[in-house]
Amino acid sequence: PEGFALPPLEAMACGCAVVGFTGRGGLEHMIHGETALVAADGNVQELAGTLEKIISNSSLKERIRAGGMKKAKEFSLENMEKQLLNFARSL
Repeated sequence: PEGFALPPLEAMACGCAVVGFTGRGGLEHMIHGETALVAADGNVQELAGTLEKIISNSSLKERIRAGGMKKAKEFSLENMEKQLLNFARSL
């Protein structure tokens, strides 16, 4: 379990189609069928099936890749700075 799963988000930012476990920390950005293909944490058989799906379906792979890149942009330095400043102003 992780507080925030950074490697999948980094992979999305690089244009990779992400497939894996969320570790609970990836739930914010690993949205099954939209930004990633997610298997239940620890379920290796489900993960293998999910990998087979994305390998054999190029349109699914492209949709996941594009969704991941879009989601990763929400975590840009500029956006994070804005969110932090907005939070500080709200105090």
